Amino acid sequence: MAAPQTKIAIVYDYDQTLSPIYMQDDVLFPHFGIDAAQFWKKCNTLVHEQGYDSELAYLKVMLDYLEIDRPTNKDLQALGKNLQFYPGVPDFFEQLNAVISDKHRLAGVEVEHYIVSSGLKALLDGSRIAPHVKAIFGCEFAENKDGAITFPRRVISHNPIPFPH
Repeated sequence: MAAPQTKIAIVYDYDQTLSPIYMQDDVLFPHFGIDAAQFWKKCNTLVHEQGYDSELAYLKVMLDYLEIDRPTNKDLQALGKNLQFYPGVPDFFEQLNAVISDKHRLAGVEVEHYIVSSGLKALLDGSRIAPHVKAIFGCEFAENKDGAITFPRRVISHNPIPFPH
């Protein structure tokens, strides 16, 4: 007989799920003075004309734009504190956890929250919602010996669809 399952995992996307604004448009572009329309146009060109996966395209274009101002992952994490959310987020996580009754808790029922995003993990790690989730999975950059981001280390991807801009 199988052991009873007592963990409830709730998995969220980020962009246009927890926030009405794409994270790059929200904090990254304004901080580095990047024109969003031009950025996404370059990404779409890589996807449609060169067959790039959409997430690899945006990571490449981001690295191209940030060549001079190459930030660290810690810099990106610090920018994450300014991410905007839909009304009620991050309070939603605590409110949902409060729905679990004492009876459920005594039976070992737990709720865990996860984020799986094709956005930047470092931004989410610095956000106000990070303390409310068990784990965040997103695109990550490796760093060089000076700490500057250099190349995608991990990519969360889906089919190559056009960017919204």
